Amino acid sequence: MKGTWRRRYRRLLDLPPGMLRGRILYRAKLPIFAGGLYDRLLLGRHAPKLAALPADRWPADPARGREIATGRFHLGHQTIREPVPLGRPIGA
Repeated sequence: MKGTWRRRYRRLLDLPPGMLRGRILYRAKLPIFAGGLYDRLLLGRHAPKLAALPADRWPADPARGREIATGRFHLGHQTIREPVPLGRPIGA
């Protein structure tokens, strides 16, 4: 495997300057990322608790839900009972 390190080095030098700088910085930070202190710093941060519960944006009507479950639909001023077919009821 003669010349492998040369090819690798040459490929690094052929990178654009910003990308080369980024790779060098990343390699320099690897020992910091691998250490236990970095893990402890990450564990110390907690997400903030939810301050208040939002109000229900669309309150449900239980009576209306029972009607829909039994097969009665109110559309405008019209009541449809047991629509067949369900997707395109006749008369609606």
